[in-house]
Amino acid sequence: MKPANETLKDDYDIRGDYSLVPVPSSPHTHQVDYSLTIVFGSEIYLIGGPYREPSSSVRILDCKSHTWRDGPNMTVARDSACTALFDEKIYVMGGCDVDACYANLIEVFDIKTQTWTALPGPGSDEDDKLLYDYRALINVFEGKIYLAADEKDYTYDPKDGTWKLVRDKSSSFPTPLCIGVRWRMCYTVALTWGT
Repeated sequence: MKPANETLKDDYDIRGDYSLVPVPSSPHTHQVDYSLTIVFGSEIYLIGGPYREPSSSVRILDCKSHTWRDGPNMTVARDSACTALFDEKIYVMGGCDVDACYANLIEVFDIKTQTWTALPGPGSDEDDKLLYDYRALINVFEGKIYLAADEKDYTYDPKDGTWKLVRDKSSSFPTPLCIGVRWRMCYTVALTWGT
């Protein structure tokens, strides 16, 4: 580790050990909720706002240049939304006002094109329930998006654009926390899928 008063001058300063480099804070963020961040390549995406501070903003930290920039805003302001990354797309669910969120329960950000699109939910009756479910969780496993809510769990297949009911009774807990993704298993405090 480098002493606190030194910074890296070039790539040759890293010689098998880890170094900490000061990075400027984003002027638009306060406390960061784990569910609001997505890492893609050398960038960290900070999506929406923290609990009770809805925002449609997207802030991007370029870890190579140590600079923040604004990304395209979501169509709906969200706070403490659930996020997942799959196939160079960021899926964002919930965390928004019921009236504003109805048509945009799930939004998808295409990292290549830098555009947002709405993703229809499992169905109108189910979408109504998901809007009011503060315990919903979105995750990725084996090429599908998993959506777990208080009453039901679903998978979304991005290849054919279809939703499928996986389980009638969810095992999610009030405070889901993604602990890690391993080769063929995604484990969270709230859900476990494995092969």
